[in-house]
Amino acid sequence: MLFEYRFVADAQWSSKIHDPVNLIRCLPGLKRATETADGGFALAVGSRLGPVRLDFEGTAQVEQRQPQWWRAVVVLKERMAGTVYGTFDLFGLPQSEVKIQAEVNLEGRLAEFAQPLVKRKVQEIFGEFQENFVRMAAALSEKTVYGKDG
Repeated sequence: MLFEYRFVADAQWSSKIHDPVNLIRCLPGLKRATETADGGFALAVGSRLGPVRLDFEGTAQVEQRQPQWWRAVVVLKERMAGTVYGTFDLFGLPQSEVKIQAEVNLEGRLAEFAQPLVKRKVQEIFGEFQENFVRMAAALSEKTVYGKDG
């Protein structure tokens, strides 16, 4: 499934996002993110899909492809529900617009039974990511403006 989502952020967001940890922290439902020896992250993410609570474990690799282009490759597994594979590209566009393109593939029971719910859930997750991202960029701005970083 392919998705695209756009939103407006702080005009200087790209200059503040130097550390992929900041992007990982924007993930909705993030319970734990631990850096791994290979520069990636071990993740624990919780989510609801309808009345069902899902607790995923997985990995993420985040890299900066170009100054305004970040890519995250995420694999999340839930023991009973199945596996989510996702490639997420985050682009900085003119007028402070941020575009996220995502390709999400499902295996297991998620693929069999949850297809109709997944599209709606992905849009919800993008909205939550946007809120977290904008809040994080504003917090980084505040630290920079008031000399709180480094």
